[in-house]
Amino acid sequence: MISRLDTIKSLRYSGDLKLETYEPNPSDDSSKKLTYSSVLIKFNGSSDNQDPQNFKSDNSLDINLISGTLSETIQTQINFSLDLKMVNKLIYVKLKNLPKSKPFDLTFLEDQWIKIDSEKDLKLTKLEEKVNKELSTTEQAEKIKSIFEESKVFQITEKLPSEKIEGVNVYHYKFIIDKEGLKQFIIETNEALMEKMLSEKEVLELEKTINNAIDLYEGEIWIGKKDLLPHKIFVNLKTKGTEKEKEEAILTFTASFKDFNQPVQLEAPIKTKTLQEVMGEVFSHIFGGSLTTPNLQITPSPLTPSTK
Repeated sequence: MISRLDTIKSLRYSGDLKLETYEPNPSDDSSKKLTYSSVLIKFNGSSDNQDPQNFKSDNSLDINLISGTLSETIQTQINFSLDLKMVNKLIYVKLKNLPKSKPFDLTFLEDQWIKIDSEKDLKLTKLEEKVNKELSTTEQAEKIKSIFEESKVFQITEKLPSEKIEGVNVYHYKFIIDKEGLKQFIIETNEALMEKMLSEKEVLELEKTINNAIDLYEGEIWIGKKDLLPHKIFVNLKTKGTEKEKEEAILTFTASFKDFNQPVQLEAPIKTKTLQEVMGEVFSHIFGGSLTTPNLQITPSPLTPSTK
């Protein structure tokens, strides 16, 4: 299956992702009273990579946010939806069903497409630019794929009875993550992309992070008997707390895939507003008056490995 993933040029998908975090409430001596938060994202969409220089995707997401303590009967809850498209290296976002809350009521943004230029509006770090550039080459992509296959990050633990998904005969397996395989994959991928080896200290730190962070990782996968492609996947991941950071997390992810390499119609919205225009409207709406942001850039924080 892994060796055939690069044959997928387009597909449709749907599923949900839920992240729950728990942390002891420092103001309460009872360890049973925990602060709690969850993010539930239901999604469906399609993507088309027939032209590597013009990756296209069309997604709809329903998002539910909850925070509070497990002992509370009433918790803070926020629900909203968004549509997300990507065409010609431009990102289009449309917010829907926004909650009416004061003082920052943003419902005036509903149902209008916001255009984001990924090259001008989203400034990547030098590390992210280098990684993106390296992965965009066929040679490097093949090298990463080979490293993944050889590292054997996943181990099949059980073969379950065969099933049918939307009329397709599929194999059904249970699997777990192999921590040693994951460590080897990260080390060799870093060497391939950054052209340098991790130091002995960095390797020991990576090993400690993997062993301490992952408490449980298991999943199931359904693979087509004829096409040998993934038709469904389920993952359950639990991370452990540490002495410094006691927060624990449970991640569950389910996704179904179909219509492999079938034509996908994706078109950019016609009526849009730029990110700068929308940010000007937001500041004007919140603070009153007008605000122009001609050179607005958003710089995401560099991604760093979690120590939990």
